Amino acid sequence: MPHRVPSPASLELVDRVDDLLDARYREALSLSKIARAVGRNPSYLSGLYRRVRGVTMTERLTELRVSHARSMLQWNSRSMLEIATASGFGSLSRFYDAYTRLTGGPPGRERAASAPAAAREVSSFTQAIWVDDSPQNNIRERRMLLSRGVAVDSYSSGEQGLAALAFGGYSVVISDIRRPDAARSGTADSGWTLAETVRERWPEIPIIFYCGYADPVRRTRARQLGALGVLTRPNELIAAVLAALTRQSAPQVKIR
Repeated sequence: MPHRVPSPASLELVDRVDDLLDARYREALSLSKIARAVGRNPSYLSGLYRRVRGVTMTERLTELRVSHARSMLQWNSRSMLEIATASGFGSLSRFYDAYTRLTGGPPGRERAASAPAAAREVSSFTQAIWVDDSPQNNIRERRMLLSRGVAVDSYSSGEQGLAALAFGGYSVVISDIRRPDAARSGTADSGWTLAETVRERWPEIPIIFYCGYADPVRRTRARQLGALGVLTRPNELIAAVLAALTRQSAPQVKIR
């Protein structure tokens, strides 16, 4: 039977799945959740993805999680359980099994003998919150931050971000300014309202806005809210986050 070349529509659908996996691999994703997110039948989507990519969605998720864990092992001194959880694994045993299977050795082998200078400048317990209703748009920036020792938890609403901040352990907040989905739903959720709440509850946490453009009005309002700036370029963002973290005397934020 001749091999069927996937249609452009099928390739676009698989790309959408990849974007979703890249943005949400640390969540407890199931086939049904992924299928609902892209509006397709689970069985059809599973078969299509495997035909196009040559691996299952579960295998792709595991690869992403192991890659995240590997970067964390090389750049900070968190416990194995913290790394497993931050990478999306539901248990420590699953983390060890997947890591060993994909890398050929246990995760402990990845521990760097000494952290590079760039990583030492930032606390080994550094964690950032990024709030953006389209997290798939910032995958590259989050990976750049992770490569510099900054683990990022991504949330699609200010409400989710604030709930996470209440648990403590976060050292910087990155946010977009406008969230169209929130505007359509009638909720008061924007970067401005998020920054106001963070300033009130956790005044010591730096806030950085990252969005498509930065006009004088936005820059002025950001300064009024005590934010470090309105940035539009990836390299500017990375530099600002690292500078903010190195200025902090106590990077791990206490629970209030």
